[in-house]
Amino acid sequence: MQVEQEKNPYDLSDAELQSLYNSGPEQTIGFIKLILDRLRKVEEEVTYLKSIISKDSHNSSKPPSTDGYKKKTKIKNLRKKSKKKSGGQKGHPGVTLRLSDNPDETEHLPIKNCSCCGESKHLIVIGKKRRQVIELEIKKIIKEFQGDIAECTGCGAITTATFPAYVNQDVQYSPLVKAIIIYMRNLNFIPTERLTEMFADVFHIPLSEGTIYNTIKKCSNILKPFDDYVKAKLLESPIVHFDETGMRIEQSLHWLHSASNELYTFYFPHKRRGKIAMNAMDILPHFNGTAIHDSLPSYFAYTCKHGLCNGHHLRELIFVNEELGQRWAKKMLDLLIEVKGKVDKAKAKGKTINKKLMLYYEKRYKRIIYEGKRENPVVPLIACDQKKRGRKKKGKVLCLLDRLKTKFLQVFAFMYDILIPFDNNQAERDIRMGKLYQKISGCFRTMDGAICFFRIRSYISTLRKHKINVIISLKNIFEKGQFSELTTE
Repeated sequence: MQVEQEKNPYDLSDAELQSLYNSGPEQTIGFIKLILDRLRKVEEEVTYLKSIISKDSHNSSKPPSTDGYKKKTKIKNLRKKSKKKSGGQKGHPGVTLRLSDNPDETEHLPIKNCSCCGESKHLIVIGKKRRQVIELEIKKIIKEFQGDIAECTGCGAITTATFPAYVNQDVQYSPLVKAIIIYMRNLNFIPTERLTEMFADVFHIPLSEGTIYNTIKKCSNILKPFDDYVKAKLLESPIVHFDETGMRIEQSLHWLHSASNELYTFYFPHKRRGKIAMNAMDILPHFNGTAIHDSLPSYFAYTCKHGLCNGHHLRELIFVNEELGQRWAKKMLDLLIEVKGKVDKAKAKGKTINKKLMLYYEKRYKRIIYEGKRENPVVPLIACDQKKRGRKKKGKVLCLLDRLKTKFLQVFAFMYDILIPFDNNQAERDIRMGKLYQKISGCFRTMDGAICFFRIRSYISTLRKHKINVIISLKNIFEKGQFSELTTE
């Protein structure tokens, strides 16, 4: 039995088209509108799919790891070429291995025969040639504490010597071993199973996964006061960078929020991305400085000053220029880079650019926005779209134009105040480690585990920004059993 194929409603014969034409203008116009609407939707869908395919790390916020093996787009560096040669500049201290005056071991290498005649009787030592090898000694050390037990002959009481505070069991790992566990797990993202193998192979120490989890939990509990400490420091800062990225926690999408500056970092995992999470993080509701972010609408719910990341804008403008061929985007791209160059030169002298130049850039900026609006007119709603509920989608280009127009002061914040950076690279560098951890070690099974990990990571990131030795600091908090304010060592 042959099944009839369903006929395409737009595949009409000449006779059917003639019949439609004869049915009157209303039917014909309605059919034409239907066809045009369908064509418009197909065109929008094709444009949208093309935009997805053509996006990569150079014209969007996608990371380079998502570019795949396709041929790389030749990226034009947005920074102007300087006259300096590549490599270290004059006056750069440099780092090289130098001979030590006090070697730990010395091995004497005698000369047995003359390299010319082969004789050994006439050899006289006239000097020494020194060469040194930097070696490691990896050795498990078991340290025993023997506390005296004494009996008082007067009252008969038995007294036991006091052990160090961190020695509270018959056998346990030292603060240094625990510090190395945290260093390897939370700083270098070594998964627990591989960490147990490493300790067995390198240090000859049998380490269980349970010990690793207990050590992380204990470190996190000691560092609980650090949360309030670092938040207080960030609230005192005139500029704080904010960002958020998706994380897999408890088998579902969560968000890792970060607040940071050049000295302090605070991470906060939460189920939500917007204002609920930001309120729970408890920084933005009390912050009075300038928040640098990527224009997520939730940030503008807070009364602090705002500065937008122009790194995002540059990538979006590259896409609009290269993929959609819109000239206004190239002009805006060049303008932002030009303003940044002028501001950087003035900043090097501790000044801002003069007000006349600011006014000139503002006028150019508004003209480019006007040109972009003319190139992207708003399409009027047709009858079938007017019946649909909700707000009509504008598209990426119109959204970008509207943002640049309405957030003009936040885009140019770096021009008005030399303390405000051009982009949000500080937050992006700080939060990148969340994605790196997820690629190496996978997701978090529990929210408690995520909180412990990111609290310790906040502390480690802050130590590194202060140029404080991480292992020594971790060893100290295990020895003292408490967190103390940071002091540069």
